[in-house]
Amino acid sequence: MGDLTIRAVQLAHPTGVAHEAGDEVELTMAIVNSGTVDDRLVGVSGPDFGGAAVGDPPVAAATTADPSSSDPDDALAHRTQPAADRTAVDVLLPAREAVLIGTDAPVVVLSELDRRIDAAHSVALTLTFARAGETTVLAVVAPPSDVRPRGPLHDFHGPDFHGPDSHDPDS
Repeated sequence: MGDLTIRAVQLAHPTGVAHEAGDEVELTMAIVNSGTVDDRLVGVSGPDFGGAAVGDPPVAAATTADPSSSDPDDALAHRTQPAADRTAVDVLLPAREAVLIGTDAPVVVLSELDRRIDAAHSVALTLTFARAGETTVLAVVAPPSDVRPRGPLHDFHGPDFHGPDSHDPDS
């Protein structure tokens, strides 16, 4: 990508089980401009969402459902609502500097998801730069930032498993 290096491209972890079709999701990444001339990120597009803008991050809808639930119906209670005050994607990438997108920096929000995106899945993004042109990257859903409760462990072997070192002639 010439003088630009793109790292750690991620979608925010969903507040529920997954990002649902129609939701908005925050995009985070680091872009390093090692060149001597400024550039600008002027577009983010892809087949799995309707648009992208810079501004306030999406806000989780009010809900009484349990966010740690694994029930798919509970995920509907965690839909995101559009935030106000967004503009077209236009982020300055100063020469010889790194720019962090998202999390206390310019926030890029992908809107109108076309499909459900579960944790650890990815979407293709085409990033458009004023000078460097276009490049396609994969954005994976980030892991949760908080500690999530674990469910009960599953015994894959069951009570009748004797293991490979068993001397039981019936195993």
